[in-house]
Amino acid sequence: VINGVNNVIKEQKITDLLIGLEDEKGFSASFSHNLYNGYLQNDNVNVIVYHAAQPLSTIKKYAVIIPENAHKEAGFFHALLRVWNIGRNSGATVVFYAAENILNILQRILKKANIEAEFIIMEKWKDGEETASQLQEDEALILFMAKRGMHSYIPRMRLIPELLNKSLPDKNYLLIFPYSEYNENNFEKRS
Repeated sequence: VINGVNNVIKEQKITDLLIGLEDEKGFSASFSHNLYNGYLQNDNVNVIVYHAAQPLSTIKKYAVIIPENAHKEAGFFHALLRVWNIGRNSGATVVFYAAENILNILQRILKKANIEAEFIIMEKWKDGEETASQLQEDEALILFMAKRGMHSYIPRMRLIPELLNKSLPDKNYLLIFPYSEYNENNFEKRS
């Protein structure tokens, strides 16, 4: 299945692969294996993992956690556009947790493309994990992730599936793995 998906991604020049998690299962061992050893092996596509536990219309706030150096990834701004569209189209407040230099970039973007946003400096990745585990009702999580070898990879990221299964089984969350290589021949097609 994974090889078939990767072939379609190449043939159709797909830029984003959205994978939905089953509500009851969350991150199973087999899904985690397929994610890390299959879908994430394609360096030219954003892989987005979505867990829906409540209707989107009930989400009032999104906590967006961005690791240090994420802005150095080839696919960061492409992935960030997806987050910006969620904020713009949902009307929810988007609270960004990131290093100060990334928050400065986000504030400059906000001046050009306005959404309801707040910015909180995140000193360590562990602070983001604590924020994620303390989401309130009607809040959702968006987490920028990275594969091993990327600028923004943090070894603790391997613990995220377990954290989400344990702390957020009843919450919506979105994990975004930005692409790590830019293919100049791979232009996004819109229909």
